[in-house]
Amino acid sequence: MEKFLDIPVYVLVTSGTTDGDGTAADELINSSATFEDDGVAVGDIVHNSTDNTYTTVVGVTSQTVLEVEPGDGLDTAKAYFIHSGTEAIGQLVSAVDTAIVEQASVSSTTINYDSAVAGADVMTITHTPVPVGSEAGRNTIQAAIVSAAQSNWKRVSYDQVGAALLAAQDIKVIGISLG
Repeated sequence: MEKFLDIPVYVLVTSGTTDGDGTAADELINSSATFEDDGVAVGDIVHNSTDNTYTTVVGVTSQTVLEVEPGDGLDTAKAYFIHSGTEAIGQLVSAVDTAIVEQASVSSTTINYDSAVAGADVMTITHTPVPVGSEAGRNTIQAAIVSAAQSNWKRVSYDQVGAALLAAQDIKVIGISLG
C-alpha cells in the first residue's frame, strides 16, 4: 500500500533581484519590490539563490528595503526568494520504494526511489540549511519514511511525525522537485 509523508512547504511570498548594496546596513534592497504589499513579515526566510545562502527578515523598512539578520545583508545583483516563516502548505511525498536518502548539501536532501544508482527517480527537498557535516535533513526525512512504513496500513498520509521531526530540527522546507 502506498504511504505518503505530508511535508510542510513554506509558501513563496515574493522573489526578485537586488539592485542596491545592502551589505553595510544588513539590508535587502530592490527598488522595484513591493515588500509591504506582498506581505513580507518578520521571520520570513530569504534564500539568496545566487550564493545559495539563507537569512531571516528582522524588519520591513519600506516597500523596497528589508532589514535582515546582522551580517547577512545582500550585495547588488543577487537573486532572492522570500518564503513565509509561518505559512506552509502540505506536499505529499511518497515513502514507498525508497532506496536511499542522502544529505546532498547543507540545504538539500535527496530521496532516490527504486534504485540507488544514477538515473533512478530522484526527489530533491530544498530546506533551510543544517550545519556543515550534519546529517539532520537526511536523518529527519529518513525517520519520517520509517515511521510511515511502520504505521497502520489504513493510514496513508503520515503528517504529524514528519512535521514534528522537521520542526524539532528547525528545518523548514522551501521546495520539492523531481529530477
